[in-house]
Amino acid sequence: MQDLGTQSRCAFLEHPAPSSGGELSKLNAPNRKTGRNQLPTVRSKPINQFCGFANESGLIFASSSLPATCDKLRLLGICPLWSQLFRVKSTMKRIPSSVFQFQSQRSRTLILTVIVFLLNYGSTTLAQTNPYVPIDGFIAPFRSIELSSDEAGAIAELAVEEGDVIKAGATVAKLDDRVQELQVEIAQELAQTTSQLIAANQLLEKRKEISRRLIELKSKGHASQSEIIRAEMELSIAQAKVLAAKEEKAVREIELRRAEVQLDRRTVSAPFDGIVAKIHRREGEFLSPLHPEVATIIQVDKLLASFAIMSEQLDEFAMGKEYTIRLENGSLVKGTVHRIGVETDSQSGTVEIKLLIENPSLNLRSGESCSLSF
Repeated sequence: MQDLGTQSRCAFLEHPAPSSGGELSKLNAPNRKTGRNQLPTVRSKPINQFCGFANESGLIFASSSLPATCDKLRLLGICPLWSQLFRVKSTMKRIPSSVFQFQSQRSRTLILTVIVFLLNYGSTTLAQTNPYVPIDGFIAPFRSIELSSDEAGAIAELAVEEGDVIKAGATVAKLDDRVQELQVEIAQELAQTTSQLIAANQLLEKRKEISRRLIELKSKGHASQSEIIRAEMELSIAQAKVLAAKEEKAVREIELRRAEVQLDRRTVSAPFDGIVAKIHRREGEFLSPLHPEVATIIQVDKLLASFAIMSEQLDEFAMGKEYTIRLENGSLVKGTVHRIGVETDSQSGTVEIKLLIENPSLNLRSGESCSLSF
């Protein structure tokens, strides 16, 4: 059979829909005299189904859906352009219409998916690279900490509630400190004791007097050299006892300061001016090394607006430079560049920058979205 790809024109065949690949092969058998394919015209019964033909490698062509009253099936031959693309061979087989419908639906789904992806990617890239398109960001507190206690114990008193404005050094909570108070009292008594030092000083004075008298007696010939040596040794021991008493007193004073520090650590205080955002433990609850959090405190007299900027746009930003930021409610505020990230995100290709917003009246709230145009 001659390859349809060698034909330079499109041919039409009027014939009943073949029931098998064998019938199609018979129809397309070449004429022994002319060497060309036979395309006979035969009347057939009405056709109301969608059918197509394919070679061994896949779908080639299909007939259009014909109404029930049509008594002829027209088959479109393969043009030279399609012959070069698909390399049509003579071996053809009939495939059911459901295959065409499935492949057509799958192709449409794939095309729509690609279009949606390209539109989303293009809009995201345009929003990040076009200087006239606002860049979305969010506002965060200048500082936020989980206030914790480095001491374990039960909370005896909670001095704040959520939403309270507190100053640096203000008491947030107190732990049970009865044991620590007793330790401070004991340390105070020991630090104030001076009996050992007084006794050591008195002994030193006596040894000095004895040594002085022995020296006078020796000058008159009434004391031996061994008595002088023994007196000097006893004087040295008395001096060492005085030094030891002074050192002991210093150690007791240090013990007192340590006990006072341990007592102070039972009180949890705010490290900076801020607002109590959340309470984690209340009176009666126990603080452990695994769960030492008492409250969350945020500093909002200054705010930080964070934005993800494309790396090629970093030349537009400099430390201390001022920009206008649009808040979620539509109001505009000024912000200065506070920090520029030192790393570029490998997935998005963006760099984080933070703008400092002054908020002395505490009117602005953290956590809201904002946008930046430059």
